Amino acid sequence: AYANQHLRHLARKDARGLVALGRIMDRYAILTGQRASEQASNILHNYLQEAYLKADKGYWPANVAAGVFLLSKHRPEPARKEFALALKLNGQIPDAYAGLGAIELENWQFEKCIALADKALAIQPNHADALLLKADCMMQWRKLDQVPPIVEKVLKANPNHLDALSLMAAVNIRLGLTDKAQPYIDRAGKVNTGYHGLPLAIAEWLSAGRQFELAEKYYRQAISLAPEQAEPITGLGRMFLQTGDEDKALETLKKAHEIDDFRADVVNFLNLLNKMKDYMVRQTDHFIVKVDGTLDAILADQVAEYMEKIYKEITADYAHAPAEKTIVEFFPNHADFSVRITGRGWIGTVGASTGRVIALVAPNNERSPFGTHNWAVVLRHEYTHTVTLSATDNRIPHWFTEACAVFQQPDKRNYAFVQMLVQATRTGKLFPMKELDWGFIRPKQAGDRTLAYAQSEWVMEYIIETKGYEKVIDMLKAFRDGLSQAEVFERIVGVPEKDFDQAFDKWAHETLKKWGFNPEPPPDLAKVSKAAQEKPQDPAAQATLALAQLYRGDKRSAEQTARKALQLDPNSARALEVLAVVLSDRKKYDDAIEAANKLEALDHTTSFAPKVLSQCYIAKKQWAPAIAALELLQQRQPLDSYSYEQLATIYNQLGQPEKALPNLIHLHRHTMTDPKYARQIAETYRSLGLNDEALTYFEEVTHINPYQPNAYEAMAAIYRSNGDFG
Repeated sequence: AYANQHLRHLARKDARGLVALGRIMDRYAILTGQRASEQASNILHNYLQEAYLKADKGYWPANVAAGVFLLSKHRPEPARKEFALALKLNGQIPDAYAGLGAIELENWQFEKCIALADKALAIQPNHADALLLKADCMMQWRKLDQVPPIVEKVLKANPNHLDALSLMAAVNIRLGLTDKAQPYIDRAGKVNTGYHGLPLAIAEWLSAGRQFELAEKYYRQAISLAPEQAEPITGLGRMFLQTGDEDKALETLKKAHEIDDFRADVVNFLNLLNKMKDYMVRQTDHFIVKVDGTLDAILADQVAEYMEKIYKEITADYAHAPAEKTIVEFFPNHADFSVRITGRGWIGTVGASTGRVIALVAPNNERSPFGTHNWAVVLRHEYTHTVTLSATDNRIPHWFTEACAVFQQPDKRNYAFVQMLVQATRTGKLFPMKELDWGFIRPKQAGDRTLAYAQSEWVMEYIIETKGYEKVIDMLKAFRDGLSQAEVFERIVGVPEKDFDQAFDKWAHETLKKWGFNPEPPPDLAKVSKAAQEKPQDPAAQATLALAQLYRGDKRSAEQTARKALQLDPNSARALEVLAVVLSDRKKYDDAIEAANKLEALDHTTSFAPKVLSQCYIAKKQWAPAIAALELLQQRQPLDSYSYEQLATIYNQLGQPEKALPNLIHLHRHTMTDPKYARQIAETYRSLGLNDEALTYFEEVTHINPYQPNAYEAMAAIYRSNGDFG
């Protein structure tokens, strides 16, 4: 302590000296095994930050050093502030741009990462850290073929750069090219036989590719070379969390904490694992279920029973059963769930599979920002990931495992998915196959991830329809054998990836027609306005303009233009569509009915006419024609929820619950996140004396909200009335 104070006293007016001392103390603390918490705050506040706060307010290298130090402790936001302060003093600091780029990479913001690395390289073209940051970014972006040329630039300037040699070895091993990796491993060994960064880099990228068995070998090699370093020990502990070896994870992360107890991720993991020691556990033939016994005990037996029920179905569908028991963990709040998956406090979902481990947040409004969810549907989805990851030795593309998982969901195509697929197809916004993974991993705009889920399952449906279901099993086997996606499409599906995109797009347009939707793109208002001006006597041009105005929300202009088109051609179906919709919205129901009936007489495929007719007759409380129109709409647009909702309501109002039932069942099967439909179905069956069917749907209520007693009470009453007291 005296030496520490004496050194700082000597350097307190020398910013450069304070930074140098801070770095020395950090390295010394690591090498001598001092607890990071005893030194980290001291190093940060009394050396690195004091250098620019007191010794020299313009000494930006202190900000950079503080940023790098904070990054090493997995505290990205304070690090970001330090780099920003440095750049405010001097906008030409490549290290600061590289540091900011590393933060963006951690957040999967690849374009931002590349842009910041390029800023660093514009200042210093051979900046090794910036080049290696770009290479790391391409690795994480799965653009592995772009990594070697970047790293070679570092090696051209310094053939013995250990981090560059390590990354070249890692990318080749990740690609399965062990022979190509060996020269880089050999060269690194000649430079420094004890360099732990080489096996650590290989381990990290193998773990990222879920090649856990091989990754463990390299993690242990890194630990043996540098037992004083927390990074490889932490990496091994995180890997054990992914594989479900939680006892090993706890033991390993404790060792990492002993070395560096200032790391936020390690502290978060240890806190969570200590909580989980007291979880309630249920074991079955194929599953280990863990829940918080204080808050979520009611889930333990339900989940265990349900998992065994779906086990045979899913393993049969994908011709594979995992070798080990699958671990299913329910967390009482979203924060704990997020830590389990990422080590941090937030992840934007309610369920995730790391392979052997399935983690969910409990479906509770008070404890999760996502509220209730259907835990049974989520588990069926996530267990499909477990099976398909196992079936392919973790080599399955993200889109394909999601396709298989959504395909297994009973609610696989809700109306939100339908609308999104319709819009993407009409506007040419479907993902090319080579980019579909990134809709999940790093969506660029709102809706991308939802579209990726919907499109992936749609692609699988297309493959099954055109090639047969066995092709799905063949694809799983091919990915297990190490074929790339391009090779799988070429050899197994029988269509090159690019040609597949074109064929799928054509099929998608035809499918929209079967669903009752117009597959053509919405009219461009500027273009059709010009066309209508150039051809004022062309009824088709005027009708198209009216439709574009309606899409834009300009109903007044749409009506005027539609009437003009009908003056030119009284039988213009498009103009009648627009006029009927506008008149219905204006509550001119009789006029709207007249226009819709005329449209129906002209076009027996339109969905506009029955929808407008149903809306008008419902408003007029004329139930018989409303029912007729709704049933016709169901035939023409079977995936639109509107007709089912209205028919269920009308039949219940008319005291005909048995006729409401098919509509309620459809609505439940296409939502399954709100218990209201399942409850209505259960009560209807119960009132009709169909107790077995009622029990089925009361059970589905408990899948969405397992904490409300009403459904359990109703089920108990049914069992009592049946004389079943077991």
